[in-house]
Amino acid sequence: MLGEVEASGLRVPHHQALDFGCGVGRLTQALAEHFERVVGVDIAPSMIARARQENRHGDRVRYVVNERSDLAGLGSERFDLILSLLVLQHMEPAYALGYVAEFLRLLTPGGAAVFNIPHTSWAQPSAWRRLWERWRGRPLMEMHGAGVDAVVNAVRAAGGAVATHCEVDWGAPGSLYVVTKTKKER
Repeated sequence: MLGEVEASGLRVPHHQALDFGCGVGRLTQALAEHFERVVGVDIAPSMIARARQENRHGDRVRYVVNERSDLAGLGSERFDLILSLLVLQHMEPAYALGYVAEFLRLLTPGGAAVFNIPHTSWAQPSAWRRLWERWRGRPLMEMHGAGVDAVVNAVRAAGGAVATHCEVDWGAPGSLYVVTKTKKER
């Protein structure tokens, strides 16, 4: 992903990075190989507990549980890189685009956020859903998306620009975005 950022023409400092939706911290740990400090954020306390156990970088890495619909607890203009892969698809588009705006708020000027999001939402037809839930004993996970125009508009409204985006199909057609902050917030 750092290669994607560089390929988009952005040169970000390697001071602080954020892994949004970090789970057990695999990507957080990888980011710590390249950044002075890294914060991993997840909604699940069990994931954060496991990530803390697996931390190989001591105080350079911090894990935070975030149960809010924003990232206000992390300050602003703090991160040179924000990474969020296979996360935004698990929330309704309004929330996902809200977090995209939060990414721009958290970026240092000239910083970059890298994230993916499917183009559309989808769920299995109801007959398949009922069969799956009966067979597996648990609900089928719904996936959500947002079209390219909606993402670009959300980025612009938050004071950013899409440096690049490319089509990906990680289970559903979507885009991988590299965005940057273009103006300082008031």
